[in-house]
Amino acid sequence: MMRGIDVSDCQGAIDWKKVKAAGVQFAILRTTRRSANPDKYLPTNIKACMDNHIPVDFYKYSYALSTSEAEKEALRVIEVLKGYGVAPAKDVVIWMDVEDKVQFALSKNALTDIVKAWKERVLSCGYSFGLYMGKYAYEHGELDVNAFDDHLWIARYYKGDTIIPVSEWPNEAYKPVAKAGSLWGWQDTSKGRVNGINGNVDLDVSYYDIKHLVVEPEYYATPEFTLIDSLNKIGVDSSYNNRKRIAIANGIQNYSGTAAQNTDLLSLLNDGILKKA
Repeated sequence: MMRGIDVSDCQGAIDWKKVKAAGVQFAILRTTRRSANPDKYLPTNIKACMDNHIPVDFYKYSYALSTSEAEKEALRVIEVLKGYGVAPAKDVVIWMDVEDKVQFALSKNALTDIVKAWKERVLSCGYSFGLYMGKYAYEHGELDVNAFDDHLWIARYYKGDTIIPVSEWPNEAYKPVAKAGSLWGWQDTSKGRVNGINGNVDLDVSYYDIKHLVVEPEYYATPEFTLIDSLNKIGVDSSYNNRKRIAIANGIQNYSGTAAQNTDLLSLLNDGILKKA
C-alpha cells in the first residue's frame, strides 16, 4: 500500500523535494485542461517527480459527451504525453476522471459507450487505462460499471472537510468497494496537507505498486522545456498559444517553437525585458 497525491496546476509550483521528504510515495498528474492545452505544470512536474524518484501516473478530467469526443480527448492526452517524452508502456496508466455533471445527465448506455471509446483509444496506443469516479456516482449506476474490469480509483471523503496531513492513513473500514475489476486506489480527501504544497491537495492510497516512469530525456534538455519551466515559475501561462502571443509581443514572427525562437525568448526573460503579452 502506498500514500500519494494527485495534482494539477491548481496547486501552483510544487517543491517536490519537500513533498518526497514528507512521505509522498507516488503522484498522479493532470495532463490537459478543459481547453485541451497541457496542464501548465505538467512538464515541470514530470521532470521533478523523476528527479526525486517519485512514481507517477496521469489523469484527465473528461468532458466528452459522445464517443467521437471521447476518442479525440484521449488522443489529445496521448499526444501531450508523447510530446513530453512519456512513451507508450503498460506501466503508464492514464486515468479517465468521470465526474462532470453534464456527463451524468446522459443515459447510462451513452456514458458507458463514451468510457469504452476512451478506454479503447488509450489501450490501442499502448498505455494502460484506469477509471476514476466518486463513490456515489459509482454505486448509483451512472454507467454500467460491470462493463469494465479495469483498475478503479474511487473517491470517498469519509471525514468531510477535515484537514488531513499526508502522514495520516485513512481508516480502512471506510474503504470503497469495487463491484467489478479491482480497487486500485482510494482518494480519501481533497483537504490534504503536504509540506512543499501551498494549501489543500487530494490525498490517495494505492493498493498496487506504481512503477517509476521512464521518459525520453531529450525533451527536458531543450530550450522549449526551459522556457516553459521558467514561465511557470513566474506564474505566466506557458501554453503554446500564449507563447506564440508572447513571441509576437516581443517582435518574433511566425513562432513555431523552434529552439532558436525559444532561446531568444529565454534571453529576453533572463534579461528582465520580456513583454508578457
